[in-house]
Amino acid sequence: MLSRSKLWAVALLLAVFAAGATVGAAVVSVWNPGKVASVSRSSGLGEHDRGRRHSYADRLQSELSLTTGQRAAVDAILERREAEMRELWAQMRPQYDALRETIRAEIMEVLDETQRQKFQALIERSRSRGERERGETNRN
Repeated sequence: MLSRSKLWAVALLLAVFAAGATVGAAVVSVWNPGKVASVSRSSGLGEHDRGRRHSYADRLQSELSLTTGQRAAVDAILERREAEMRELWAQMRPQYDALRETIRAEIMEVLDETQRQKFQALIERSRSRGERERGETNRN
């Protein structure tokens, strides 16, 4: 079992990685809007948790040429650890959301007015897509 400090370190690492992915997707969309959808699909971002787990296992399958037995073991590991990942994400989500908003505010500061409007529209599309994927109908 991981110690509490190691667990926090892992959680922070995951949060920083997720924030980097979010900022990366935002940057790609500003400079190359057509790439955002393909980046999201290929990375498993924005999919339901079960889809993400399968996407990750599929990626490992293709990149590592897993045997049938190895694929079954990977699927079992991901299934067994899914609840832990959900719990960790639930704990880290508020910090992640706050960091994402700080990053967005800092990005807004370097954009001109036209870019700010486009960036705000990108953020709204991202929120709408996330709500649809989570089955949410109204978010405050």
